[in-house]
Amino acid sequence: MTLIDSLPQDVKSLIPKENADFCHSLSAEEAEHLKDLLGKHKTFCNIDGLMEDCQGVCASLHGKFQSLLGANSARLSGLSDEAKGFAKEVRKKK
Repeated sequence: MTLIDSLPQDVKSLIPKENADFCHSLSAEEAEHLKDLLGKHKTFCNIDGLMEDCQGVCASLHGKFQSLLGANSARLSGLSDEAKGFAKEVRKKK
């Protein structure tokens, strides 16, 4: 069982399929490595730093994470210019 499985259905329905599949595909060891990596997220300047650390810790997790990032990037690239502009404005307000 993953964290996603414990979420209410209306929340689960908001999670992209690729992200849910990624979570369900993790072994217990990979999930623990991911938890450790994400626990020190403030030490990474960007995703490249996280991925570099990930590669050094667990090659299988790195491969799965890289595939997930590719899928998410492709989905975001498919957004309209208006949607991309909206997302940029939302990020600025944080």
